Amino acid sequence: MERLKIAFVVDKCAPWFVGGYESRVFNLARELGRRHEVRVYTSLRASRVEGENFRAIRLATTAFQQRTPSDRSLIHSTLFAASLVRTPFRDWMPDVVVVEAIPFLHLPVMGRWARQSGFVRILNVNEAWDRYAYRHGLGAVPTSSVIHRLLRDGIGWAARTITISKTTAESLRRHYGVENPFIVPMGVNLDGLNRDMSNPESQTRYDFATMLRLVPYKRTEDFLVALSVLRSRYGWRGRACVIGDGPLRDRLIARTRDLGIRDQVDFPGFLPDSTKYETLKSSRVFVLPSEREGFSMATLKDS
Repeated sequence: MERLKIAFVVDKCAPWFVGGYESRVFNLARELGRRHEVRVYTSLRASRVEGENFRAIRLATTAFQQRTPSDRSLIHSTLFAASLVRTPFRDWMPDVVVVEAIPFLHLPVMGRWARQSGFVRILNVNEAWDRYAYRHGLGAVPTSSVIHRLLRDGIGWAARTITISKTTAESLRRHYGVENPFIVPMGVNLDGLNRDMSNPESQTRYDFATMLRLVPYKRTEDFLVALSVLRSRYGWRGRACVIGDGPLRDRLIARTRDLGIRDQVDFPGFLPDSTKYETLKSSRVFVLPSEREGFSMATLKDS
């Protein structure tokens, strides 16, 4: 097999940031790096970092992403888009460039010079909706319309569109006119999933567990309300766990006090893979309250 030069362009990447598309890019870069020369152009503190089978190159600072690893920053997205006004490929020209669609602002900026370049342009789309429910109220419709147009622009200059699930592929066909999106499924660490369950820490500790970023559209508060109903109507006195972090963390913890279930719900934050898998396996029921998912990495890890 010919050894290719493959570049990934993404505003954030694991392991430096936590999230679904961040992990996807990391996994793809790591696996392709076994046979090819791979560089990830992203946001870093250092100018470059040696990753696992790939090299990460800084395009933007991480200064506006420090509140929580899962927070989304409009300022950061704008700065990342600005970093792509000119091509970053000056001393190293790739054969293939894979661009992550989220957070969308960089797609038309990069498209201006990407159309003129000789490399194969691939757009990776984790989710594609007719309407985007990032905001509610007066700003919801304009925001959804802008995202729709930005994604269409990226699809327009990409030679090929890849996605993560049949659901997202169908949405790309229906709402964006992509004739043949190619599905590259998400992956997980099988070593962690197949861990020996003889460890006492892996025995049942929780009745319910969920794993997500603590942001509005993940609907974690609905999960907490459901737990309070179980307690008040059916006498539930067990325990539940909310794995993850985000800007709503303090508000959600306060909500458990209002609902009278603070002593029954743990908020351990983000967990390393080993602890994460053990916690999920020690739970009787996994709950995903999110109102939308291109494909849920949390569900895959729990399976």
